Amino acid sequence: MLKFTDTKYYYGLSFWAVSGQGNGSIGIYNTKGDLLKKFNPDFGKQFTYSFVLDEFTWIVDEPKFNLSIYPNPSNEFLMIQTYENIDNATVSIFDAAGQIVYEAIKSIKEDESLPIDISKLSAGAYSVRIARDNKLIWNKFIKN
Repeated sequence: MLKFTDTKYYYGLSFWAVSGQGNGSIGIYNTKGDLLKKFNPDFGKQFTYSFVLDEFTWIVDEPKFNLSIYPNPSNEFLMIQTYENIDNATVSIFDAAGQIVYEAIKSIKEDESLPIDISKLSAGAYSVRIARDNKLIWNKFIKN
């Protein structure tokens, strides 16, 4: 359910009695940017819209193995450490827009660190995902 409330003036986004006293719109868009529902901006104090999601686009399993990444923030190499042996795991790095910027199949030995060269990445926030046997674990880091 989506609920929007104008808590100050109760005019909505557009007030017909005083033209120019606000404008705008509220809409629901899918991940491709397609407009799914547009709401009338002259809704008064509030509106409520109920909807049902027919599919999930993102499911993250509970972590099944421990993961540490360091240093964070990092400049050249990101070290990934686990506390158990992980064989043939897919290591992926995603930028802030959700695009994969690094992906490789790696094995990580218990109590050892796996270095990942991030020197060519732009400065910013990233997510690391380790995928193995339908199990996912995520962590975040900053590239300076």
